[in-house]
Amino acid sequence: MKELEKILQEIEKAKNEYPCACFPWYLTGLSEAEKIIRKHMKDCWIPVEDRLPEEKEWRGYDEERHCAYRKRMEVAYMTDTLEYAFGYFGGYKWMDKRHDIIKNVVAWKPHEPYIPKSKDN
Repeated sequence: MKELEKILQEIEKAKNEYPCACFPWYLTGLSEAEKIIRKHMKDCWIPVEDRLPEEKEWRGYDEERHCAYRKRMEVAYMTDTLEYAFGYFGGYKWMDKRHDIIKNVVAWKPHEPYIPKSKDN
């Protein structure tokens, strides 16, 4: 997992080094590579001791409504046992759908809802 994180950091660095207008094909290739890596990472839990979500992982923007929103995540937290919940990260704290704080979070992963395949596929 840490190796994939390092690769993503290098991709982000490379994307910032070249202006879009000069090398649009280069940036498109890097973006596609980033999508592939993130797709494989989505099935993995990320311990909070390794890292917290980056802003682009927990914040989205609805172009149609012109407003920001928090992305849903799967959260593992400790009580007397390990429990799981859907929650949100607000940049510094974890919350459930009622905006109650989730304490003792040990791991998280982006939630990807099920999207049924169309009959054409």
